[in-house]
Amino acid sequence: MGGSRIVAAIMPDAGGNPRASDDKNSSFEFSPPSPQSTAASAMECDCDTSSPHRDADMSTNSPMAEVVRTMMKQEDNVYAYERYRPPECQTVGIKEKWRQDICHWTYSVVDHFDLSRETVAISLSLFDRYMATLGNDCTGSIALLTSLTTLFVAVKINETKNIHLRTLADLSRQQFTSKDIEKMELKLLKALSWQVNPPTSVAFVHHLLKFVTNVHPSVRRDLFELSRYLCELSLCDIFFCDRKPSSVAYAAILNVFDFMSKSHITSSRTRKRFVADMKSLLHLQHCDPDVVESCSRMQEMFASSLELYAQDGSLLSSQDIME
Repeated sequence: MGGSRIVAAIMPDAGGNPRASDDKNSSFEFSPPSPQSTAASAMECDCDTSSPHRDADMSTNSPMAEVVRTMMKQEDNVYAYERYRPPECQTVGIKEKWRQDICHWTYSVVDHFDLSRETVAISLSLFDRYMATLGNDCTGSIALLTSLTTLFVAVKINETKNIHLRTLADLSRQQFTSKDIEKMELKLLKALSWQVNPPTSVAFVHHLLKFVTNVHPSVRRDLFELSRYLCELSLCDIFFCDRKPSSVAYAAILNVFDFMSKSHITSSRTRKRFVADMKSLLHLQHCDPDVVESCSRMQEMFASSLELYAQDGSLLSSQDIME
């Protein structure tokens, strides 16, 4: 089986729509987009499919390495924050299920409006960082308003077209007005010191794969698509809120290498060379606890998603959308 066919066979939708909240005391409710016009994932592979040879500039001071190091400095400094920790007492504070629903719902919205799925990653980064400024302590109503606002900001940052404020307000089932979202936008921007363009795990995947040498363009494309898929899966899992985007991206690529090596699409030699380059050029360690733990968690999530896909043909049935 060719690489591209394997990608098509094993990649069910990472997003889906959330089930309605089980918490009757929560005001956390979304109105899902109309399902009849829902689009597929909008983010296309924009990775460079050319395959650099070993004589390409792969030095420590190469432009490729400098870009990644700059992104790593950003995640360690400008975009560093107190990581998400759900309070033990779930009567108060941001609930794990709320965040998962927010992630799934945001995927459904960007797919509906034919936007890039990278916008979801930016929106969730803003959401997590803003929640950290609140001590991860809020009501369902605040969580909902924040998620609407971070999506609004992320679209303005990452898209060439906008979602009207009125449309977002309508998705809250009349809980909030356009004015509410505008007020929260200013509050959020001030709380985050206007730092709203974070490096994401998919952005890291895009740049790290440039260090993979001597592979066919179609294999490089598959490496990107599968790694991106694992990053999209990880976005909805609260486990990865405590992991740096660079670690998540590296773990995703290593998992895909392992899978493709077993399928004889890539050689173990290619993986070893990539790991050596990551260590020598970027000081990324494949044995770093964050990377190792992320690899294991992704494998569990991937197996679970395939099981659900085999049972239902999708991660969530159409009935779940309107529950």
